[in-house]
Amino acid sequence: MIYVFICDCLFSFVIIIMLLQKRVNIKENFLCFSHIRYCKGLSA
Repeated sequence: MIYVFICDCLFSFVIIIMLLQKRVNIKENFLCFSHIRYCKGLSA
């Protein structure tokens, strides 16, 4: 979950809040990590 903060995309920060409110859904968590990889690709 900490990886979310590595990504400087605001959308990822919104996703992590949604995950915490829903007590983390496995499917959404996977989508969140996929988005982080996408953001890191844009930053690189």
